[in-house]
Amino acid sequence: MGLTTQCSSVPRFYRSLFDIVDTARERGIVFYGAGFWGEITWRIFRLFSVKPLCFCDDDPDKRTQPHPLTQAPVLDIDEAVRRYPNAVYLATVSNIGGKAAPRYRMNMVLQERGVLSADSGFHASRYTFLLEDHAYAQLNAPIRREEGVFHKEHLDRVFFLNHMGNSGISYLDQLIDSHPEILNIAMLGHKTDLPQLYESRLQYLAGRELAVEIASQMNPYLKCSLPEEVFFSSYRLAQQFYLDKEGRPEQRLYIDGAAFLHFLLQELPEERTISFGELIRCIFAAYSNVIGKPFDPRKIYWILYEMHQVNYDVNALDQLLLQDDFADRRYLFIIRESVRHCYSWLRRFVTDADADMRGYHVRSSLTDLFSCDLGLMLERTSSRAAKQVRIVRFEDLKLHRSQTMQALCQWLGISYSTNMEETTVNGISVYFPVSSNSSQVHGADSLSAVSPCDYSDLFSEFDVLRLNLLFQYCKRACGYAVDVPDLGQFSMPFLENLLKIPFRFEQVIQRMLEQDVQNGCTDDELFDYMAPLRKLLLSYACQHKPCGYFTCIEPVESD
Repeated sequence: MGLTTQCSSVPRFYRSLFDIVDTARERGIVFYGAGFWGEITWRIFRLFSVKPLCFCDDDPDKRTQPHPLTQAPVLDIDEAVRRYPNAVYLATVSNIGGKAAPRYRMNMVLQERGVLSADSGFHASRYTFLLEDHAYAQLNAPIRREEGVFHKEHLDRVFFLNHMGNSGISYLDQLIDSHPEILNIAMLGHKTDLPQLYESRLQYLAGRELAVEIASQMNPYLKCSLPEEVFFSSYRLAQQFYLDKEGRPEQRLYIDGAAFLHFLLQELPEERTISFGELIRCIFAAYSNVIGKPFDPRKIYWILYEMHQVNYDVNALDQLLLQDDFADRRYLFIIRESVRHCYSWLRRFVTDADADMRGYHVRSSLTDLFSCDLGLMLERTSSRAAKQVRIVRFEDLKLHRSQTMQALCQWLGISYSTNMEETTVNGISVYFPVSSNSSQVHGADSLSAVSPCDYSDLFSEFDVLRLNLLFQYCKRACGYAVDVPDLGQFSMPFLENLLKIPFRFEQVIQRMLEQDVQNGCTDDELFDYMAPLRKLLLSYACQHKPCGYFTCIEPVESD
């Protein structure tokens, strides 16, 4: 059996799909949920010649007759546990909605019954690529190494791209995307947490088993013939982020799952596990081959790994990357003027957010937002060699795009490409939506994000002054104008009183959260989200010293 953990004395496991299959062959398997996703789960396991002992469902109407496709009985959960106490139980339904999701409730039911449950990460939607033409067959096809394409040994340079949150990381990623000497997978770190997955599961796998798990995490990038409505918006890449010129999801971005497995299997050793760095090189080589990126053995290539994690500590990568994983490893951060950034984030993720997500963003991200605006994320890189770390300002990209990208290429030691003038993914032009409820789009030339902005709905003039006082060290170090007194000259009592006065944005947020609860839009309880934020701001204001080591990429001067 695979990795096993204990949760409330209930055994849970999930290392891989193969792990579940092996355990199901030994103990039998029960699918909890006899609807659409129950059928999809059945189709996936049927590929491995695994049949369910039964389905179970909470809807009594579904229990009046056998499952229409499988003829397996559909039982009440208690009856299923009575008949099959030693089987593996698998909740098949959606996890969208957090604790309100049916899947969460169903897994609680399984925990209460004390049965073996593969609930710690398996989601059928991740494995639908196996149902596409030739994908499953590729797992059993002979592995032949192709020449004239990318292989992991060709990729020994990487730069990790990260951001402050809503600071233009996707825009920068898309400008870099088409450079012939840079391999890119758009928003990879946003769609899947490879470091966490490697530590929890992937480091134990090899060969075909590992290939399936990698592909399952790449599912947001893979073509799918199933109806679009069966996929969660958070999973599908184009549906959520990338539009064509007419404002429609750019479907050409999706790649063939069988082809991805074909190239991936060429890179993965069959009999040994791999390092995290080797994992990255394998994924990028396979993906680049599928999209047809030209390979030239005379050139040296960079991997662009978009971390896309706010306030991420890049030092954590040191625990995963071996010294010989890459010959050159660098870090690039995109930033935005702190007050404008703070306002933009609050508008997007709080005041303009869906009511059911507003509390989540405030609870999980507000303190991280301010940590970035204070420069704390950047300061964690201070021990790195000066050449390893660079910062690029979002405003420079918008106002001096060509000159800034030329300077970026100089830092990497590669030639400038005019392809970097346009926003693309896989070489295909993509656009930004003007708003969530509009079919209009922005192109690379849009300057709306750097045009003058009225903050008054969320920040008073006094708030702007306070924020500039707090953000001044980071702003000054990154080359932004600072016209406020030095923070270090104020006493602790003064700073305490300065931060006791409510910000306008917190009053707005509190009203909105209270309204969300009253309207039944969220089951989040009201909470004091400002207490940890005020603690952070006060600690910073009283103890922090100016930092001047943030090296920015300065736009190349025009001839």
